[in-house]
Parts: sequence; C-alpha cells; structure tokens
Amino acid sequence: MSSFDVSFLEPYNKWLVGTASGKVIVYNRKDFNAFHQELFDEHVPTRFNYMDTFNLLDYVDNGFTESKRSNTLDHFYSVSKRSLVKNEVEDGNMTTGVFCSGDLTLHLTFIAKAPYIFIRNFELHQVVKRIGLSNLPLQLAVAPTTTFLYVLQADGVLKMVDQVNIENASEVGTIHEEARVLRLCPNGRYVLTGGSKGDVCIWHVFRR
Repeated sequence: MSSFDVSFLEPYNKWLVGTASGKVIVYNRKDFNAFHQELFDEHVPTRFNYMDTFNLLDYVDNGFTESKRSNTLDHFYSVSKRSLVKNEVEDGNMTTGVFCSGDLTLHLTFIAKAPYIFIRNFELHQVVKRIGLSNLPLQLAVAPTTTFLYVLQADGVLKMVDQVNIENASEVGTIHEEARVLRLCPNGRYVLTGGSKGDVCIWHVFRR
C-alpha cells in the first residue's frame, strides 16, 4: 500500500487505497453511520463493500483508455488474480489517491511514472478529467474548503490547480534541492513543503 485516505463527508465511510502495483481501490465500510460511529472491535472485524478499482498502470500504458467491465465483481476478481500472477510492484507504479472535498463521488489520483493527475468518478467507474503536469508528481493534497488541488512535482515546483477550471492554475518553484513532502493546513491558507536535507518551507495562499 502506497497511500490511504478516508472520506467522512457523508453518512457512510469510504476508504481509498493506493497500491505500489499501479492500482487505486475504493471500499465502502458497511454498517457505518456518521451520526452514530461504531468503534473498532477486534472481535467484530469491520466489513467492507468493494466499490471500484482503477488500474492506472494499464490506463497510462494503453493511451488513456480503460477496458470495459461486464461485471463489477468479476472485475474485482480479475484484478486480484492479476496481482497474484504478476509482480508489478515498482517505484514507477506507486499510486496516490485522495478524495475530493467538493464532490462525494470523485477522487484524485496519480501514478508515479506519468505527469498527470486524474479525476475519477468511482461510482460511474470512469475518468472525468485529466490534468497535465510539467513534471512527474510526488505528492498531492486537496484544499478543504475550495476546489483547488496542490501538487508537488519532481522538479521542485509546487502547482495549484482548480479542479473545475484547470486553466485557473498557478505555480512556484521551491528552494528544495530535492523536494519530498507536501502538506496542507486544515483551513487551506498555508502549504508546507519539505526537502531531502531537512529544509522546510511554509507558503501562504492568497487570492489576487
């Protein structure tokens, strides 16, 4: 597992898992209600419904086309069988996914070897938008109260993009010799970036 995110913005809880083999998987936690959140109990394991698998490795290698699925459950088992037969765990196949803050059916994701951010509707099982980058993505964060996403690229550039209107974007070059980490404060006003030598920068986000 290369990334993990949780959505609490609805009466039921979804988990988003990014893998090191080029896949992003969405699960829906059963018997979960935001108004009466059950506690984890080792004697009563949490149950999940499988919702969606996005194979970014195939999607990127096949020119941004997905093979059509005939049945969601059959698709899940075919992906599981492929993971058992093929060892596709590589640094370039590492995936990262985060839920969108403004739409409960969307998540943002990327695979380390491709300079793109993909917006996917996991209920319709399709990519609805592809955002091109100038370099490979390292880290991804979503603003909690706006439609903006933040991407830290391998060349040290911090990019801010509006998910609704991707032409509305801005970027800044960080001072890091080798950028590593991106974090966003809870109110979305400040962005933190970190480098390989322990250097940390705090960026103030403001509107012109």
